Amino acid sequence: MTDRLLPEIGSGLPDNGRCGRARVIRLEEFSPAEPLHPRSREAFERRVLTLLDGGEAVRRGCFAEVRLVRNVWGEAFALKTPHLLDGATKAKAAVEDAFRREYQLFCRMSGIKGFPRVYGMGTVDGKLAILMEWVEGIPLGKAARILSVDDEGRMSPLAAARVGRDLFELLSRMSVVDGNIVHGDVSPSNVLVRTDRISLAEQVDEGAFDLCIVDFGSAQMLDSSRESYGSQFERFVPASSATPEFAAPEFLGSRSENAAPAIGPHCDVYAAASVVFQLVVGQPPFGAARGEDPDVLADRKRYEAPVPFATCHINCDGGAISAYEPEVAVDLRLAAAGLPHPPSAEESRAALLQLDAQLDELLTSCLSPVPEQRPSARKMRDALGAFSFHYRDNLENALRGAPLVPCVPGSLADGYGETVRARRSAVRVGLKAACAIIALGIVIASAVVVGRTPCAFGNLFAISSGPGASVAAVMLAALPFAGGGVAYMLRSKLRRPLPAIGLGVCLGAVFSFLCLVSFGPVGSDVALMLGSGICALSAAMWLFFALGVLIPDMPEKTPESTASQPRVLMEPSASEAIERKVF
Repeated sequence: MTDRLLPEIGSGLPDNGRCGRARVIRLEEFSPAEPLHPRSREAFERRVLTLLDGGEAVRRGCFAEVRLVRNVWGEAFALKTPHLLDGATKAKAAVEDAFRREYQLFCRMSGIKGFPRVYGMGTVDGKLAILMEWVEGIPLGKAARILSVDDEGRMSPLAAARVGRDLFELLSRMSVVDGNIVHGDVSPSNVLVRTDRISLAEQVDEGAFDLCIVDFGSAQMLDSSRESYGSQFERFVPASSATPEFAAPEFLGSRSENAAPAIGPHCDVYAAASVVFQLVVGQPPFGAARGEDPDVLADRKRYEAPVPFATCHINCDGGAISAYEPEVAVDLRLAAAGLPHPPSAEESRAALLQLDAQLDELLTSCLSPVPEQRPSARKMRDALGAFSFHYRDNLENALRGAPLVPCVPGSLADGYGETVRARRSAVRVGLKAACAIIALGIVIASAVVVGRTPCAFGNLFAISSGPGASVAAVMLAALPFAGGGVAYMLRSKLRRPLPAIGLGVCLGAVFSFLCLVSFGPVGSDVALMLGSGICALSAAMWLFFALGVLIPDMPEKTPESTASQPRVLMEPSASEAIERKVF
């Protein structure tokens, strides 16, 4: 990096105690991540080509570092540069090649919620550099310490389940982008809780966490060749860049020189479940593994059981729950309201541990040594969402001795969705059948009456009675149905489909009524009768089409998010609990 200083601008930056001036960084050979119009590109390059490093923040990894830099207008960016290995040029080329692949994967995820935006790539003093969004947030590991409810560093199982739900949601998004990306190193240090939009305490109170996954140095696309992982790169890196405590066993251990690890979405599922496990238990499933031989660790994960799932509720008391788990305390109080007698402290603890065992079952299913037996990220998102959604109900069931609502991955969420879908379909079909029967009865009655009664349709039809008059009556009656049908077919293109359907039906009914105005004196009673039938038919047809809008099909077999639930809080709130913990 350039050592030349920019006194006018650098002196205006806040002094962080390490340097009072900012160092100028110039991006060369810059290539934007997205195509830009020539005019837009010129303005964009003015923003990003000259940056200032005030030493405000640096995030270092094994093979790269990320610095907080600013342009002359004070906009914050993240500048990521690799640690080039000393020695052979071949090793440096391998690292740079891996860094370019990381940039390509960054670009694929750029703009998707939960991932940093990428602006482009260039060089700084001959070293490759990626310019991207600076994510203002707290690493999940640090957030867990802030949110811990005991001296062991354990979070509330309910809060940890919500974090896991939102984390698996991000993983499910990665699996549907072009290339089907696998992160390969999901760990507490690579998951940030964003705090620039809403504070950590407020996120706890809302029951939804704004997470962001960073560091794609170990990421891969499943549809790319195995060479894209970089076996050459691994010759200069003794072990996988994945964090061993959270990495899947197939991602660890010895590898042949030309073999790539068995990487897939199941690896991320294993790692994410290990992260949630640590949030709840205070340590990874197989304990601290720093410095342990990868082969030995891989064998332990394959053939040994995880550490006991000891949550904060093992030795908890009512005071601790009220102080650090206010929402759980509220759920306990509401669950006990319907009981014949208030539960004892031991009964409450047993009920909480029963729910913790349910969460243990969910996470353990993801720690299977067989990748094919692990649930998908989407199913885990649904299962953890169901665990959070039914937490209060299951507390009441546990206190009553009733069976808990199951939250096994794939079973509860799918069953819940299928049940709701079936009920909606049955209601919709039943109501539409009733509307169709009413409409058919009106049409048949109108055709019979008109066919047997002498009448005239003025200048439109020269028909007195008989089959021709019946056909004319059916045609008039069909106009509201036709108008509503056209609007219903166009509902996807209409901003407000329901009023449009009603307007279509009404226009059809009005046109039918105008046709009836020409009835002669002989058929005045018939006209009145047919007009009344058309009005009733219009109402039936409007409801027939509106039911598809009022009671739509469920697009996703997912329980409602806990973030949308009405929340009842008691003092102290979660934010106050965090402040009490910190201060």
